[in-house]
Amino acid sequence: MKKSIQILAVLSIMGFISCKPISMFVGKKTGEFIQPQNETKESIKSYCQEKKVKYDKLLMVGSQKEFSSFIGKYKHLPSVFIFNKNKYLITTAEKTDCPWAMINLLDHNVVESKIVQDTLLFDEILSNFSIVDSISGNQNADYYILCTWAKFAPKMTDAVFATINKQKEEHKINVCHILLNVDLQEGWDSK
Repeated sequence: MKKSIQILAVLSIMGFISCKPISMFVGKKTGEFIQPQNETKESIKSYCQEKKVKYDKLLMVGSQKEFSSFIGKYKHLPSVFIFNKNKYLITTAEKTDCPWAMINLLDHNVVESKIVQDTLLFDEILSNFSIVDSISGNQNADYYILCTWAKFAPKMTDAVFATINKQKEEHKINVCHILLNVDLQEGWDSK
């Protein structure tokens, strides 16, 4: 029963995963998606080290219930949420069809942005995740970028990781990058 719920959840993610609708068949053939595997804290951390992504914090979904709750509210993968130093959400004035493209918002001053004065969203998103690794506290960041990602979506994950590394190397902005992994986790069956 739990296995079918996990498969259904993954299929739901994949249905919303792209900025433009694509079939799962095409996605698998092009390498956009691979067969999801149950992951552990160690496998998630090892994957990020292998990809050499320069995050400040690495988190993963804590349980099946938190996974379902998060995916029910935030349907896109990868998704990017940008918060200012007061933890107010920064978003575009225009609704974007590609939510993960938000990661470039801070690089381009041309985009008209607006601030949603709600600090609860930051804590609400993080409440679904547990810590895997913390490299930097970066408590005095001007911005917090929360990025969802999954090993089963390798091309999109690689694109997000490359953008994070570019931002870190350029040092133009003081950002705390928080990676939120949404892969299925070992041990969920036993909980």
